[in-house]
Amino acid sequence: MNTPDAGTVLRAMAGLISAEHPPVAAAGAPGGYGRQQLGRSPMMVLALAEEFDRAAHWRAQENAAVRQLLAQGASLVDDLALRQRMADASMQTDPDLRVSQLEASNRQLRALLIELHAWVQQAPGAPAAKLDDAIWHELRASTERRRSLLDRF
Repeated sequence: MNTPDAGTVLRAMAGLISAEHPPVAAAGAPGGYGRQQLGRSPMMVLALAEEFDRAAHWRAQENAAVRQLLAQGASLVDDLALRQRMADASMQTDPDLRVSQLEASNRQLRALLIELHAWVQQAPGAPAAKLDDAIWHELRASTERRRSLLDRF
């Protein structure tokens, strides 16, 4: 027997919840608040299915992008300890693609990116300004990567 795909199971659950508990037609309908909350459940399950499908992908993309920024920063930063930490982090990879491991790497990389960004914003010169722009570009891209197709439920 094949292992069921989590996204397929979650989408089926959303369909069952919708079929068994259709949305409340009026705010004053019997069941009130509880039925309204239950009516939101299918969308929440669909959002979970979407995130399950793309969770590792966007984290791996973001980790790679932040590592590139850290590599660029390592060539500019005058703080030797920070430079070394950034150089070390920029050469690492994500061999374990479990979401929990990717997320742990992401937290460490983003903490270093914050340090780099603070340094860059104080540094004079065009190379620092260019890296500052690249960091802001990645922060915007990161926000878009994390955005759900369902957006808000």
